[in-house]
Amino acid sequence: MSYDSWNDGGLTPLEHAAGLWGIIYGNGQCGCGDCDECALHEEKLQYKRKEELEGSARFKDAIKVVGGLPRNHDIKLALLRRIHLDSIDVAILRYMAHETLPAYYAGLLKSPQCIERLIEGLFIKVCRITPTPDLSNDIHNLASALRSNPLRQTAYERVGHMQRFIHDTIDRQFGNGASLELPVSPVKNALSAARLHLSIADANRSADYIEQLDAASMLAATVEYAQPQHFAAPPGKRARAMWRVRHLRPLSYYFSENHRQLLVTLRTLDEQLPREQFIYQAAMMYACR
Repeated sequence: MSYDSWNDGGLTPLEHAAGLWGIIYGNGQCGCGDCDECALHEEKLQYKRKEELEGSARFKDAIKVVGGLPRNHDIKLALLRRIHLDSIDVAILRYMAHETLPAYYAGLLKSPQCIERLIEGLFIKVCRITPTPDLSNDIHNLASALRSNPLRQTAYERVGHMQRFIHDTIDRQFGNGASLELPVSPVKNALSAARLHLSIADANRSADYIEQLDAASMLAATVEYAQPQHFAAPPGKRARAMWRVRHLRPLSYYFSENHRQLLVTLRTLDEQLPREQFIYQAAMMYACR
């Protein structure tokens, strides 16, 4: 019997009626997808899956995270924050690979002194500038401001301040335009590592802070992609179209596909649902991923 003749595993209706499907395939359903037997089998599978999710560690963890929160909006934000924290390690690896960031930066990214060490490393190793006490103090103040971020600027915007600080310091030391002679690779790596460090630090802030910066970064990247800004490349360097897009993206861009989809799904969950129903649906969404 040809499979082209039947859309049911190559069995005739009489063979199905005789129970050959169960003997051959052994899954407890006939395989047509339309009969009561198939519907009952699918219902049993869904019920079993539901029980497994309700008993999972992720479901219980989600309930624990949101159990004491009174508002659905706060519940949603708390789980969105947890997804960010769950995803950081994967995002770091993907970001570093995408940016071709040398592996030795990995040990620095979560350090509270990451920004200071990146700037001082550039000054000492690349520019041959030994920081004075005043310069070290300026570096510390800049790093503190970038991390505290009272204006809630994106990581890209804050690293722009860091880049200008580096250029201004070098120009004061060696004359106007000296910063244009900086070697590309170490500067690129330092700025890239700084963006990642600030994004990691941001993920440990409040839930509304994380969501606001994630949305702002994604919007900036989308706008840049649709209407890329034109700029003049420094002498000896080639301008690349839409090069800013990859730097504007939020850290969530580097999450696993499942976690990115979970962010989207959870954000659209109706906050008008009764609280207990909302908690249950949100926790089930979290457990599914």
